[in-house]
Amino acid sequence: MEITNPSSNPAPHPVKPWVHRIYLGSVLIAIGVVLALYNFKLLKYWEFNLIFSWPVLLMVIGGYLLAIRKWAAGSLALLIGALFVTADVLCIDIPFDKVAIPALCIFAGLALMLTRKPRSV
Repeated sequence: MEITNPSSNPAPHPVKPWVHRIYLGSVLIAIGVVLALYNFKLLKYWEFNLIFSWPVLLMVIGGYLLAIRKWAAGSLALLIGALFVTADVLCIDIPFDKVAIPALCIFAGLALMLTRKPRSV
């Protein structure tokens, strides 16, 4: 008879150890390219401000969560960030304190509800 420890079972979809480095490296390369384009006057001021805004940061965080297979939280962060970027591009004024804070609370609640809790046996 073989005795196994249930806590030693691997996760169903383990995250590869290099995913973190690849994602962070890609983000740093993208930041460098955007800064170079702006310094050589190939990006307009409003485009530069749009790229370095909190909705895009939320999209980057969502992309990272998707890369490490946190599907619910990652897709929600990506979707909310994309909605706010779209509103910025279309010049729709969304006050941060009236919409963004409640949206972030809704996002956090949905992420808590939709993420699976690891089984403890």
